[in-house]
Amino acid sequence: MLRSPLACRTPVQLVAGALRDLRGVAVREREALGRIVPGLLCGEESSVLVFAGERDRLGQAGWLESRALFDRIGREEEEHALLLALLREHVPVPGDLPRIQARSRRFLMRIGAAGGVAEHFARIAELDACVCMLMSELLDTPVARNDAMRALFRLIRADERRHVRTSRAHVETLTGEAVAAMDARAWVREELTRLLAYVADSLEVLSIDPDRLFRRIRTES
Repeated sequence: MLRSPLACRTPVQLVAGALRDLRGVAVREREALGRIVPGLLCGEESSVLVFAGERDRLGQAGWLESRALFDRIGREEEEHALLLALLREHVPVPGDLPRIQARSRRFLMRIGAAGGVAEHFARIAELDACVCMLMSELLDTPVARNDAMRALFRLIRADERRHVRTSRAHVETLTGEAVAAMDARAWVREELTRLLAYVADSLEVLSIDPDRLFRRIRTES
């Protein structure tokens, strides 16, 4: 009997508890995480609002099944934000935190300035797909030897993969075609690589090759 992906999902409470123990994560790696986590956190907090807004819109339109699906996704995004906020409490605060947050928020505001719901969700789907790639890269780094880090990266990657499928299907439901997704892809991925370039040195500290990651973001579906 096949099990639902949600049945296999790591309990958030276990991940949250484990984040108090970062044994094996070197000081330089913690500093690097301190510069990468704020951008991820901004993205998750933004996603909470996006999915909540669409949940309410779908409910008003009478799409109750879709409303329930988007409600669940919104709760998962809230959990991601909670876990990333907990991790941020256990890593150093970077000196350029205001700049990292400002750059991330400008990027997310531009994503939100789409021409309509379909285009917005096409952009969200591409962003979530890129988050999956980053989580996969992080799972191949030394920090993933820490149980908490590995569980966190796996949880976010598994959830975001489902979110990508849902958002892409939603775009096609709204438009009847995949054109919006194709139009959004190049723009989102190019802008994201520019955003991540600012913390490229921290990616290198974590043993991630920025150039390879950026190529992957630009080309992988």
